[in-house]
Amino acid sequence: MKQFVDNVSQSGLMGAEEVNSFCDSLPEGRRDSVQDLAKLLVRERKLTKYQAQIIYQGKHQGLKFGEYTILDKLGEGGMGVVLRARHGRMEREVAIKVLPAKSLTNEEAVNRFYKEVRAAARLIHPNIVTAFDASENAGTHYLVLEFVDGKDLSQILSESGRLPVAQAVECTIQAARGLEYAHSKGLIHRDIKPANLLLDKDGTVKILDLGLARLEQENASRDGLTKSGQIMGTVDYMSPEQARDTKNADARADIYSLGCTLYRLLTGMPLYDRDTIMNKMMSHASDPIPSLRVVRSEIPERLDAVFQKMVAKRADDRQQTMTEVIADLKSALASTSPPERRVASSNSDSELTNFLVGMNSNSGVATTPAMQRARQAVEETIDLRANSESTNANLPPPVPIAPPMSVRPATVVAKRTTTQRTSAQRGGNHKLLIAFALGGGGLCLALLLGLVKMMVGASSDPEPEAPTIAQTSPEIDEQTTPFNNAIATQAFNGRELFNGRDLSGWQAVGDSDLWVANEGILSATGRGTGWLSSNEEFSDFELHLEFRLPPEGNSGVFLRVPRSGGLSGSEFIEVQIYDGVLLNNGNHTGSLFNISKLGPAKSQRPAGEWNSMEIVAQQSRITVALNGEPLQDVDLSKAVIPAPMANNAARSIGFIGLQCLGTTVEFKNIRIRPL
Repeated sequence: MKQFVDNVSQSGLMGAEEVNSFCDSLPEGRRDSVQDLAKLLVRERKLTKYQAQIIYQGKHQGLKFGEYTILDKLGEGGMGVVLRARHGRMEREVAIKVLPAKSLTNEEAVNRFYKEVRAAARLIHPNIVTAFDASENAGTHYLVLEFVDGKDLSQILSESGRLPVAQAVECTIQAARGLEYAHSKGLIHRDIKPANLLLDKDGTVKILDLGLARLEQENASRDGLTKSGQIMGTVDYMSPEQARDTKNADARADIYSLGCTLYRLLTGMPLYDRDTIMNKMMSHASDPIPSLRVVRSEIPERLDAVFQKMVAKRADDRQQTMTEVIADLKSALASTSPPERRVASSNSDSELTNFLVGMNSNSGVATTPAMQRARQAVEETIDLRANSESTNANLPPPVPIAPPMSVRPATVVAKRTTTQRTSAQRGGNHKLLIAFALGGGGLCLALLLGLVKMMVGASSDPEPEAPTIAQTSPEIDEQTTPFNNAIATQAFNGRELFNGRDLSGWQAVGDSDLWVANEGILSATGRGTGWLSSNEEFSDFELHLEFRLPPEGNSGVFLRVPRSGGLSGSEFIEVQIYDGVLLNNGNHTGSLFNISKLGPAKSQRPAGEWNSMEIVAQQSRITVALNGEPLQDVDLSKAVIPAPMANNAARSIGFIGLQCLGTTVEFKNIRIRPL
């Protein structure tokens, strides 16, 4: 324990006195448990999970990188490790790409790196990941990049399969716009492929690694092709002339690579699927170009012709500029016939295989207005939200697409969590019912399970058991009684608490800048701690709302509370809203924080998906269910209430509160009906 405390204080993240005070707050008999202390520090947002792990391993000196504090590891690849970090003074989150020592072996290589980076840093374009800074720390060179919350197209392909035609073409057009701008500034990418195209939560494609591809390829040439894990994939998109002489490849090599990328997006396969690097290179140089229509007959001849021209063997036979490519693709898109309807599959939990790690959890893709117009043009309906892993052909048709998630600017790397989920957790849309029934007789709510499953296209496959959580306070958990299923069916006709336009009817407790209202969504930015209080107090009520979290997101709904108290609301009666398994202390979604604890609910959807929460309050009972899955029924008058919460547990009237606790969270459709 002493070594861990020393490591934390030496990291510069916390002082020894503060760490010891948290240690002293642990229960008797647990104060020597490093694991318990680490979990507490993570819970209280003093450390991230990654920081706690690094400090435990004694590598705490690596958590400071110049002006940046390292928060998490996002990925690792041929060009080094990618870390999520925060600038000390600006408090801006960024991605830091730490280059391996072998990449910069001499002064000439270092000078070339900074020359390339300076050129890339001048590129400010919505379809290019912005480079902010490049520097050196203790002999290690690193690049500071925009943090983008999303996924690369390679990850999306592995999770969901080939894209709908309109969507694939729209993504290609966006990438072409970014490359058009880069080419106008004299920069050639040389490594365009799905893994280097990031799709953010708003449906914007952003190009990664401009200025670094040549460096990587030169290193690979020096080390030998078979020694680079990245080269095999790169060759699938490399033009014949670039394979012969990388240094002299021009903008038309990027056109070829983008054409190969379009083929992969539309078919799910590489242009030439060969078993060795040499055979791939020979096929790109001499084999006939396959037709898109052989794989997908609904692809129009016009689009196939544009693709064939993009991947012509001779550079002179291709479009000569990205401007021409964009014009051709737009024309082809207008002639696109309706593609098949499809349901996106869920995330896989495989290890990260590229630089993109994002926030991660839904395998669906947000759509831009341009993509929506394209979809209208081809008269198709696409369900872009995550669904069950089942491939059952009897799945119901997709439902309308949910509004894209509003996110603050984030990194090159889309965070891909390694949290283990059951297939039921990854399954269809779920509703969280929190029946806050404070009182004697049985107020009940019918959960229309069949309707919910139909609406979200859930699979009929059996759901596995949810993982259990080790209970830290079994005497408290005994207060939880079975959920009352004798709930009468009745329609909910509550009035709106949120008008969808602004914060009218609400008051921020703490920093008002934490909350933003836009297009029907009430968002917490996650840049601090605070909560939003309703202007009106309620006694007995039924409350319905929907929420959406990022991976490891943490929030809650405060019930009948005063406006006094701390910014975190730790003394309030809180219905927990949480994504992930980091908090292995029973405080998962649907639990009453530190009162009646629960493990992860089987019906909870992955991060990035909307959940519906319903609360009914009458006297002293609280009941909770998630997406029709009953979770608990608690009588506060009989439960063991921690001392800080005792006064608020006895309150008969108070405000509704929405919590912001260091992560983003979104709410919509907030309605209430007094009882």
